[in-house]
Order: sequence, then C-alpha cells, then structure tokens
Amino acid sequence: MRPGIIRPKLQHLRDLAFMQVAYGTLLRMSELSRLRVRDISRAADGRIILDVAWPKTILQSGGIVKALSVRSSERLMEWINAAGIAGDPDAVLFCPVHRSNKVTAIATEPMSAPCLEDIWRRARHHAGEQSRPKTNKGRYASWSGHSARVGAAQDMARKGVSIAQIMQEGTWTQTQTVMRYIRMAEAHKGAMVSLMEDSWSL
Repeated sequence: MRPGIIRPKLQHLRDLAFMQVAYGTLLRMSELSRLRVRDISRAADGRIILDVAWPKTILQSGGIVKALSVRSSERLMEWINAAGIAGDPDAVLFCPVHRSNKVTAIATEPMSAPCLEDIWRRARHHAGEQSRPKTNKGRYASWSGHSARVGAAQDMARKGVSIAQIMQEGTWTQTQTVMRYIRMAEAHKGAMVSLMEDSWSL
C-alpha cells in the first residue's frame, strides 16, 4: 500500500454491505447471517444474485432468489474483496472483523444475533440518534435487526407498491403483519384525508 493511503476500515465496509443487502432483500437477520460466498452469482448486467436456500416462511427446497441493485452489488463486492473471502465458497458473507482491521480467519459459522444487532447500533450512533425509552413491549423504539425489513416495506407502500408485492418481497404470509408495519405510511392514503385535501384545494 502506498504511503498516505488509508486502508478502509473493514468493519465499516462490512456494516455498509450488510445494511444494503438487508434493505434490498428484506431478508431476516437469521437468513442474512447464513449467506455464503457460494450463494452469489451474477446477472447478465453484472448485478449480484443471491440464492437464499432456507428462508423462514418458504418451505420448498429451492428456496428463493434475490437480486441486488447496482449500488448494493458494488457495496457487497467492495466488502468481499477487502475481506479476502471471495475465493472460499464456504465462507459466510458477513463475518467478524478483528480490531486489527483484519479478517483473521475465514468464518464458516454465522455471526451471533448480538453481533449483528451491533451493526444497527453503530449505524444509529453514526447517524447521531440516541437510544430511546423502551416501548411497552420492552424493545427500544429505534433501529434493530428488523428495521430494514420494516423500512423497506414502508418505502414500497409510499411508492404505491401493492400489498401482495410487498408480501412477496418480504416472504410474509400474513397480510395483518404487513399492514401493521405500513400502517403509518397507509394512513395518509385514507379516503377522508383525500376528501379533505381535495376540498381545501377548491
């Protein structure tokens, strides 16, 4: 490495790639943690395709296939190349990073849930958001491993994506679950809101 060039912090590259993939695929944390190098293939345009073998709610043996956007594909490959795991098919995609800024060994076991939750904690910290009081269910009303799925569902709802499509993207089987996540986004689409807005514009 030439003098004056700072090596990117591997943890930062991994965290960015993880969040991009989490948001772009709507996969659950447990599903993301089990992804391996061998699960990656390339589309004709160069974007990454992920073969998700064991999603929670899909029972067929073939699993599901998730395509990444150009930006998410770039982020993921940036991390994979920096970590040096591209040549090991059995390596998990998102592996621990030593404080020496190195991947000390090719990991074949998924990272623990607390370690994955730390990714969201660091992201929240860098965004300047402080921890909030606990909700009535004992969870912090802030970012967590579920945030990407919920956020992606809400963003799709705001863009007018149908409930059926949102359920397919997130492999949800219960309409009530999706409606609970997107209720804030859907509230502004109510008939009375439209009526009042139209009346005000007259």
